Amino acid sequence: MRLWRFEALDTLFFRDGRPFEVGDNFVAASDYPPSGFTLQGAVRTAILQHLGVDLTRFALAVRQGADDPFIARLVDVFLRADAGGIALTGPFPMVGDDLLLPAPLDLYRAGGQWGLLRPGEPVPCDLGCVALPSADAPGLKVQEGKWVTAGQMERLLAGRTDVLGEALWSTVAEEDADGDHALVYRESRVGIARSVASRTTRESMLTTTTHTRPRCNSAIGVIVSGVPEEWVPQGPVAQQLGGEGRLARLSVGPAPALPQAPELRPVGGRVRFRLILATPARFGGGSWLPPGFAPHTESGRTCWVGDLEGLPVAVHSACLGKQVQIGGWDLAHGRPRPLRAYLPAGSVYFCEAPAAYAADVVTKLHHRKIGEDTIHGFGHLLVGTW
Repeated sequence: MRLWRFEALDTLFFRDGRPFEVGDNFVAASDYPPSGFTLQGAVRTAILQHLGVDLTRFALAVRQGADDPFIARLVDVFLRADAGGIALTGPFPMVGDDLLLPAPLDLYRAGGQWGLLRPGEPVPCDLGCVALPSADAPGLKVQEGKWVTAGQMERLLAGRTDVLGEALWSTVAEEDADGDHALVYRESRVGIARSVASRTTRESMLTTTTHTRPRCNSAIGVIVSGVPEEWVPQGPVAQQLGGEGRLARLSVGPAPALPQAPELRPVGGRVRFRLILATPARFGGGSWLPPGFAPHTESGRTCWVGDLEGLPVAVHSACLGKQVQIGGWDLAHGRPRPLRAYLPAGSVYFCEAPAAYAADVVTKLHHRKIGEDTIHGFGHLLVGTW
């Protein structure tokens, strides 16, 4: 596995999921960091450029077939369901050499103190009698959209909040936030359509987009496995990344250490653990749970039981953010992918399993990917205590 690091040479633009069409009074915003679909495309582009393959010729070969056996092989590899074994972990923002992970959505701040939500007493609701997340902390604010270092995440997985300092990294610098802890700044751009025939501007064809300008020491990192060594770019190279042909510097180096899971200690014949999504995840039918989980009521309490990587797991509660709409580019058909809803990174599940499976929970679930599109980095799990 190697770390592919993309540093912006100018602003970057990764379109969000809202429509952007003629006649709409709308500003096209940019997501940050981009999804695994975007980075998978960037990795493919870097490989093709390193191998000296003309990108236009390759795109034509995708649609019409290739006469060149080498290009035909590349087309076959990139269009296979498993992406030719080229798998991503991430993408994640980086500051300097530090890889950042999404702050879990059970992390809160209240009165200048950090804390973690826990399942409370069961409350009757439309889902049954459910132990909703709670904390005895008036005025608490969940740290949605924040980022922590791998070292901080490792301590959070162990239930520790004493190493977080005064502020976490935020995605975008806001007017009321600490700009020194922002990963990117917003920049608005106004464009206008031109007539190719007359070489003049066209009436009523103004566009407004919002780009992101990363701070001087921030970057986008993705851990890539399955790339043959002779396909890996050597030395820093410049290539396009995202929309509007923005440039980034790509460098490939050793993969950084990811947070380790804490020791899980069973109590009363059961082991409790948290599952945290380090990247967005999508389950069948747009569900908030993996396939096969069903509600179960015992002693007046509702939970959801099912099988996860061969382990019997009960989900008692969850901290879930708003679904995010993610698309991308369909290389095989030369068109945008349809937008689909994903659970956001940072979502947390409070789970239990029989004590006999305590060691298996870590070995089978920590740094594993579940759900759909895992080859593109989606559904990355972290295991913690609660």
